[in-house]
This record gives sequence, structure tokens and C-alpha cells, in this order.
Amino acid sequence: MKNDGFDEIKAHVAAGHPLSELKEAIRGTGWRFVVTNSGRDISLARIEALETEFQDAVRDLEVAAKELRVQDMKAPELSDQFAQARVRTKVARLAYAAELVGVRVARYLLPGEAPPDDPIERCLEKAGFEWNGGDMVTEIWSADHDRRWREAQAKLLSTQRNRVSQSEVTDAE
Repeated sequence: MKNDGFDEIKAHVAAGHPLSELKEAIRGTGWRFVVTNSGRDISLARIEALETEFQDAVRDLEVAAKELRVQDMKAPELSDQFAQARVRTKVARLAYAAELVGVRVARYLLPGEAPPDDPIERCLEKAGFEWNGGDMVTEIWSADHDRRWREAQAKLLSTQRNRVSQSEVTDAE
């Protein structure tokens, strides 16, 4: 088949054959179709191109996820916090874009062709983060986070007590 069978499939669609015959015509080719426009139109796509598009979207997410940093709970510089918020927002938006591409690709896949795990979730977990579908990714909470949180709270309490005791000493003088 020339053009990997695209001309034959296109002719089959133009001739108005039933969908069952179209399914048979694309079997064994790299093409898939989706019925659109309330059954009045058919969208053809090359599955290899769709999968490549999704892999590229996930790769973009992986590159951006390398910029993610675990926030220091011991009051890091404010400018660092703002920069990290921008990075987290960027990563969340790339995750959303990759998910949209994944949904579009999934429409063309046959049962059993979808990957068993979520590459978006796996990519973010590898960086130590999770995405809830919104505009921000957050750190995956762990025992280390609990320890750092308790240390930060203790330091804050200690700092506040020192300020109070220093003001009492100053007032006494």
C-alpha cells in the first residue's frame, strides 16, 4: 500500500462504506479513526504521529520538572519562593497540556493499546511532586517533610520566645 494505505482509506471513506468496513480497511495499518461531529464526520490520524506528540509533551514536562525544588521550610529568601511558584505553575500547565494531548491520543487508541501507567504522574513523582489537575504542583508529603516541619515550627517558636525575652530585658533596663 502506498502512503501506508492512507489513499485507500480515504477512498473508502469517500465512497460512504459502513464503519465496520472502515475498521476492516485500517486493520494492520498505522492509521486510526474517530467518528466526530455527531457521526457525520470521520477524523483519521496516524497513530505513530499521535504517540510521538504525546511523548514530546511528556518530555517537555520532564525538562521543566527538573527545575522543581523542595521548598525550605526554614524561611528561604522571598525571591526564591516567588521563582519556585512560577516554576511550579509552569510545570502544572505543561502537565495539563500533556494530559490534553494524552486524551486526544486515547480517543484513537484501541482497547489494550493505552499505556498501563500514567507517564505524567510518574514524571512528577520522580521529581518528588504531585499534580492535582490545577495550576500548581505540590511536594509529596513524607516523613522527611514532617521532620522538617517540626524543626521549622520549633525554630519559629524559639525565635519568638527570644524576641519576647529580649524585649523584657530591654524594658527592665
